Amino acid sequence: MTEIQTYAAIVVGGGAVGLSAARELGRRGIHTLVLEAGPLFHDHASSAGTERHSRVQYSQEDLSRLALETAAEWDRLESESGRRLRHRVGSLWFGDVDVDTNEGQITSAARVMDKLDIPYEWLTAREITDRFGFRDLPADYAGFLQPDGGIVDVKATLLALYELSIRSGVHVTPNAPVRSIEPETDTVRVVTDSGTYRTSSLVVAAGPATARLLRPFGVDMDYRVFEMANLSFVPSNGRVELPFWFAFQQPTERDTNLFYGFGPRPWATDSACRVAPMFEIDEITAETVPTLRPKAYDVDRVHDWVRTHMPMLEARAVSATTCLAVLPRDPARQFYFGPVTAPGAGTARIATFAAGWGFKFVPILGRVLADWACTGKTDVDVQRLSVS
Repeated sequence: MTEIQTYAAIVVGGGAVGLSAARELGRRGIHTLVLEAGPLFHDHASSAGTERHSRVQYSQEDLSRLALETAAEWDRLESESGRRLRHRVGSLWFGDVDVDTNEGQITSAARVMDKLDIPYEWLTAREITDRFGFRDLPADYAGFLQPDGGIVDVKATLLALYELSIRSGVHVTPNAPVRSIEPETDTVRVVTDSGTYRTSSLVVAAGPATARLLRPFGVDMDYRVFEMANLSFVPSNGRVELPFWFAFQQPTERDTNLFYGFGPRPWATDSACRVAPMFEIDEITAETVPTLRPKAYDVDRVHDWVRTHMPMLEARAVSATTCLAVLPRDPARQFYFGPVTAPGAGTARIATFAAGWGFKFVPILGRVLADWACTGKTDVDVQRLSVS
């Protein structure tokens, strides 16, 4: 019979959130194991791609406060790793200022920024057109530029978290999908094809697999999984200078009609710009596995948007990829994130990040997950996001 290996803490999931939790556990001197289902840094899950949006504006005051608190955690991560991870190119929101979207609402986000003294510049449709080169925007569109937002370097962040975890003694095991997590007396047992492990402190950040793995503990997570398209375009005339941008529009009968994009990545050698739809349609189920190829509908819609509104880019994309998004069915929830009660597991502590647009919060998510796994409590105000 194979011997069960014991760790003080186990992290299930080696993406950005899992590695962030591992880094925090390691720096606290806790003997930690990370189990990643696939190869490290792969592009088939939620940490796929090369860049993410960094922002502090939210329609919810608590999320803006959390984003402001996360900024100090990003500073610490950059300092400890010696890597630049964020590039402040600005965050531009524009469009119908009163439309409610899965990203929030322009008017309510501006009210939150006013309350928290977060700087921003209000812009009309004409000013957005003249300043950033967009074309044919409806005259009643408006928005704001928040100067602290921008781009996060995904691959550099993953590498920084991995290196710091390894440096602190964390064991990271790729290609080790977890088959089950089972409650025991004051511990939990984590079963993989190659070995079985035991711990009293568990973090589960396994993306779409999280709900299945935590089902034995009576946790009900109502989230959906989507395969989101990302298209890359080259400038039509030299290099483009763009902030991150998000276009808020009224939905169509078929989709949310939301688009966003990035200017050239400051760390890249090319000048490609990414444009993507924010369409939560065609949910992935057990019968419809990810294809790793954008749907033709999404590609056509992005091409239409670029042709109509972005003359600074060539009309046809040079490449297209996908990224998994694991999102709560209730958009008002934003996240499934919190400590988990483990019936039958006694004093064992379990913490999870299961769903939500979380990359911009990665450093503080890791800190909070480590807090819960170690002590069952945290001093960071995330109560509204609780799993329960």
